[in-house]
Amino acid sequence: MPQKPKTPFINRILSKRDKLQAKVVEDLLLEVAEERDLFEVIFDSMVEGVVVTDRLGQVIFFNSAAAALLNFQPESVSGRNIRDLLPPGELYTSIVPALESEERIYEAELRVETPVERILRINVIPLTDRLERFSGTVILAIDVTEKKASEARLNLAEKLASRTTISAGIAHEIRNPLNSLSIHLQLAEKQLADLRQNWSTAPESPEARCEPESLGKIEGNLRVIRDEVERLETVVKNFLLAVRPQKPNWTYGDVDTLVSSVLKIMEPEITEHHIRIVFEPLDREQAVPMDEFQIRQALINLLRNAIAAISGKGEIRVRLTLLADRVRIQILDTGEGIPGDHLRRVFEPYFTTRACGTGLGLAVVERIVREHLGRIRIVSEPGQGTCVMIDLPLSAEHTHQIPILEEPEGAF
Repeated sequence: MPQKPKTPFINRILSKRDKLQAKVVEDLLLEVAEERDLFEVIFDSMVEGVVVTDRLGQVIFFNSAAAALLNFQPESVSGRNIRDLLPPGELYTSIVPALESEERIYEAELRVETPVERILRINVIPLTDRLERFSGTVILAIDVTEKKASEARLNLAEKLASRTTISAGIAHEIRNPLNSLSIHLQLAEKQLADLRQNWSTAPESPEARCEPESLGKIEGNLRVIRDEVERLETVVKNFLLAVRPQKPNWTYGDVDTLVSSVLKIMEPEITEHHIRIVFEPLDREQAVPMDEFQIRQALINLLRNAIAAISGKGEIRVRLTLLADRVRIQILDTGEGIPGDHLRRVFEPYFTTRACGTGLGLAVVERIVREHLGRIRIVSEPGQGTCVMIDLPLSAEHTHQIPILEEPEGAF
């Protein structure tokens, strides 16, 4: 047999106020007020955000942490429906269906921008009364951005350390024979030059001094060997550039000016391929801490990739957006797009789908952005073009690299 629900303590006291002395009622109410104040102090001291709603979704309680994490304005929250207060995006699309279905969400990690991008760990707990009737919801939120970033940095550091050690060893083993080949090649070229000189100054008749045909062939073979040795040295150099950390030479530069200079450099190449370029700058100057040489190199690599992806006429759009704590550079092309199985591997050294590609361009770009404490994302679909997004922090002291949970939709 279900128990009869209890009447709230304050209501029971008020119902008997005529039988109680005024002083007793006053003391009881003061005690309740003090307990409520203590309750609010405790909840306001929590780092977890707490929001309580009734069964219709009206907010009946929230603490300071919830206001900060969810970007609530305290004076305009109470009595409003939580559906009207949640910011659009992952938070709204996850919590609202759970409220309507009265289901629990456990330890969901969601990305929000309120206004700084954060990762929140969310719990949604339905409340039931003694008759097991749905009576409201408790929403718990905690900021795990730094925790996730620390884990991501640790994992990345371990991978990079392993990759760098292996790469340095491989490069050393390759460069040793390359140096030896280069030295012997110089000797062979000098010997060939001496042989030609001796032939031309020989005391025999002019006919006997004619240069043998074999000398020309040997010279051609040596030239091929020289070209291949130089190509291998370039490959090793670029490989080390892609995997070896290289700290930026920090300066503050205007991002609009930098992008404009890159587009000026690339203009002949873009024009030659009959591609239209559209630049969407910021509406004001914005200094960003960066190594201008490295960022310029990254942008040139990305623009060349965009050019190569477009067959025939097309368009490349470069868009700058100023966000709360970072500036975003987007390069959008109308090219062939990237298949999903390739998209997951684009930052791997030597991964390429082009016959003449080295597979190091995007690896270098990713390394440069990472050394700038930024983030790079690529969104693409075959036949729909590609969008490359680079986020650079506005502060040189910014260390909160936000790991990617999943690629956002609607990037184009």
